[in-house]
Amino acid sequence: MTVFQLFYAALISLVFGYTTSVVHAHSGGLNGDGCHAGSRPYHCHRAQTEMPAASPESIEAANPQQVITGYVTHVRDVDTVELGGIAVRLNGIDGPELSERIGQEAKLFMAELVLNREVVCNLTGERSHDRLIGICYLNGEDIGAMAIRNGFALDCRRYSGGLYSRLETDAAIASIERASYC
Repeated sequence: MTVFQLFYAALISLVFGYTTSVVHAHSGGLNGDGCHAGSRPYHCHRAQTEMPAASPESIEAANPQQVITGYVTHVRDVDTVELGGIAVRLNGIDGPELSERIGQEAKLFMAELVLNREVVCNLTGERSHDRLIGICYLNGEDIGAMAIRNGFALDCRRYSGGLYSRLETDAAIASIERASYC
């Protein structure tokens, strides 16, 4: 565990009053150079010898309010990313459907932003279907907020409490149909 991860876990514990766990989520093994042998697309990371990879079963058994750190291995759409096979639904983000052109553009935006990059996700302890729910950060910046600010998603006030409403763009409001549950 890096010094930053220890500091971050301690800070979250102090501010929010609960104990956090830092887990490296990543699917597939790495060779001696820190690369996935035989995976497509072929990509490399620094060697992850600090902690074993997380599995969905270990996440489910662990404290539900935790922090997961890992590389984004797949982007399902603008509001769902996977860290080594563990799906995380971005809390309070209302993204367009993939059947819409803006939905495909939004997915591409998120993929270009986070695919194969390390993110930190603060989980809420809730689930939506096969996904854990949380807020994920790239270099300390909320990736859901970035999607909204760039016009690829809307605030889902029901779950965010209006946290992102000030970031919505006029173009996104006009082109993205807000989900009925928001």
